[in-house]
Amino acid sequence: MKRTGEYILAIVGILLSIILTFIGILFIALKQNDGIRQAIEGELTNDPTITMEDLSMVMDAIGGFGWMIIVASGIGIVLGLVSIFILKSERQTMAGVFFIITAVLVGLLSVGLGLLQAVLFLIAGIMCLVRKPKNIEKDPYVTV
Repeated sequence: MKRTGEYILAIVGILLSIILTFIGILFIALKQNDGIRQAIEGELTNDPTITMEDLSMVMDAIGGFGWMIIVASGIGIVLGLVSIFILKSERQTMAGVFFIITAVLVGLLSVGLGLLQAVLFLIAGIMCLVRKPKNIEKDPYVTV
């Protein structure tokens, strides 16, 4: 049985996870960029209720969020590739379970940014579990 749909969904999910990795790297770069920090500080001088401690806390949160996105997308890439290799070895049920585990981990760890990848992996996992090869048994009483 051809599993083209599952392969396409998994490959698109992996590609989107690679893009998400670059977004995580961007968040980390934003945290470390002094020009952006100074621009934010300049804007915060207009608002007296926000202190520099708040700015530091926000910048640290941006860096932590970037690392969380990188970890989630890395898990999506690795487990997505593992699932594809399992699917190629004709073990559809196991591949389906791996796709669903990948979907749950990417969806939860990426805090919503990996929702599209999670949905694609989930659909691929459900397709692996639900689609079964057709068993065409010949009726011994019918001659062709």
